[in-house]
Amino acid sequence: MKVAVVLCSLMALSAAAPGYLAAPGYVAGPSYLGAPAIVRTPQYDSAVIQSDRVGGNFAYSTVEAQAYAAVSPVVSRVVSPVAVSYHATPVVAPAPLVAAPLYAPAAHGHYVL
Repeated sequence: MKVAVVLCSLMALSAAAPGYLAAPGYVAGPSYLGAPAIVRTPQYDSAVIQSDRVGGNFAYSTVEAQAYAAVSPVVSRVVSPVAVSYHATPVVAPAPLVAAPLYAPAAHGHYVL
């Protein structure tokens, strides 16, 4: 019996506030992430209506069952798009080498353009 009490108290403390057992001044994060939660799902409710004729009267009975579902949150990193711009530098081709002529006009007074 003592073991059951100790186990129940440990389960209660683990579900308690995250910093309950921590040293003073220590702020603990959440004790668990992504724990499933029980939520009501009325779209999955079921009902049975039964009609009987007892004697000369009609008798109706209904049985309803409410539906619950365990929903576990999806804990993941969402990748957000980052704006990226690409700047291409223009390709600079080297200028072709042109050989200079071996002869040039002389710079004297007889040469007239």
